[in-house]
Amino acid sequence: LAVAVLLGLRHATDPDHLAAVTTLVASGGERARSAGELGLAWGLGHAATLFAFGVPIILFNGVLPQRVQQATESLVGGVIVYLALRLLVRWRRGELSFHAHPRAHDARTRRGAFAIGLVHGMGGSAGVGVLIVASARSTGIALTSLALLAVFTAVSMTVLSSGFGS
Repeated sequence: LAVAVLLGLRHATDPDHLAAVTTLVASGGERARSAGELGLAWGLGHAATLFAFGVPIILFNGVLPQRVQQATESLVGGVIVYLALRLLVRWRRGELSFHAHPRAHDARTRRGAFAIGLVHGMGGSAGVGVLIVASARSTGIALTSLALLAVFTAVSMTVLSSGFGS
């Protein structure tokens, strides 16, 4: 269980997570509090997908089909590329000014961050589920580990987002 907490805290520092959170925060010129809210929304979306994919894997001792894993990884990659391109286009147009007050329509919404977290969580869910199933001695411990991993990923994403917003 302690390993699940530590993995959750470290999980948000994976390069793909850092890319997602920096594009969320930088694209809206967020301050620390609102950036933290976006990070929390992203983390909750990520956690929801971890549960949606991870719980059946744990309960039925299974894995996601290879095609589903490939499709979700491709979708996550596409979302990251889209966010990065959107950020570059907005920067090129001069729409990003970190010294000016952001207009309300420039900032990302918590709903949008949650949706991006949902998509992003699909990519790593199969691997996380298999890792937890392989290492847990019981279904209860596996489910608790999954919950801790998801919660602490959301916590660390909130902290990282707040730091980037500052």
